Amino acid sequence: MGRWDDFYYRPSKPKAVTGGIKAQSQRGAIGKNWWTRQWIQSLERLMDSGRLSRGRTYARKGQVLSIDIDNGTIHAKVQGSRTTPYKVRIQMRAFTATEWKQTVQILSEKVVYAAKLLSGQMPADIDQVFQEKKLSLFPYRTDDLKTDCSCPDWANPCKHVAAVYYLLGEELDRDPFLLFRLRGKSWAELAPLLNLGDASSEKKNRAAMSPDQAIAGESSPLEAEGTSSKRKHTQGSKSPRQKGTHCDSDAPITEQRKEWVFKEQFPREGLPADPKAFWGGQALPENFWGELPRSSQTAPLIKQLGPFPLWRGQKPLEESLEPAYRRASQRGRDLVQSPQSFLSGGSEL
Repeated sequence: MGRWDDFYYRPSKPKAVTGGIKAQSQRGAIGKNWWTRQWIQSLERLMDSGRLSRGRTYARKGQVLSIDIDNGTIHAKVQGSRTTPYKVRIQMRAFTATEWKQTVQILSEKVVYAAKLLSGQMPADIDQVFQEKKLSLFPYRTDDLKTDCSCPDWANPCKHVAAVYYLLGEELDRDPFLLFRLRGKSWAELAPLLNLGDASSEKKNRAAMSPDQAIAGESSPLEAEGTSSKRKHTQGSKSPRQKGTHCDSDAPITEQRKEWVFKEQFPREGLPADPKAFWGGQALPENFWGELPRSSQTAPLIKQLGPFPLWRGQKPLEESLEPAYRRASQRGRDLVQSPQSFLSGGSEL
């Protein structure tokens, strides 16, 4: 906090932080998705823009040391101008049991909303469902947010609280279901309550999945169990190794079929009679390792994961790991080109 000196206000400078949580967006708007923009717009409508701006600067400089979310309450530590970091607590008003019951009923009646939620998507106009009950997922009134900071600044929000607001916005960008958690219900609690009535079993199975699993397209435990049972019944009595049997892409992938395909592709040869050849092995066939297609993008898998939650690095995680991925990719190509050198231990990773 600044101080007055001979009628001149001297703003204080925060102490530099190493390894603090830094906003990924270093200029322009915070966040990329509509729900993050609406979160920021709700704050700007309710609060002083100057204080929010100073908080955004704190967030981008990495002044926030830690953020913990516990049952909708956010606890954070923010490094200010003093030696001891300030303690910040933010609590969003949780919906009552009655309010949640009414909202879940509306969501269940509107199958499109429920289906999108169960598939890991946040419907663009979902807040209208809450507004029908005069509620909002986002901060709507000043009493929706209760805050406390150990700094001497009496205003609300102080820049320390505002910094946490912006970092929460970026976390919402990654996980929009955090909005439900801040209002008092986690995804694990909410998903089973969304009754799709006569909806397909596939949509119902999505309720047993986390948002990350749904986005990744993974199978839920219920789907996996059903698929396994179906395979047992469709296997039939004919063995895939019978004469004249061919590899059918539509056939169920059983353990027998896997074994048959493997033996067809890699026929077993007799063991060598020479003891030296037995223990030392024979020369590998040409092109044993195959060919690796060259990718036009470095570290594509980690880029698909999106921003790392509450990242502390000076640069984004994917940017920091790109050199390592590039070197590992080239190393793999070197091993393919000279496998004997690798197997004999003459080359190190």
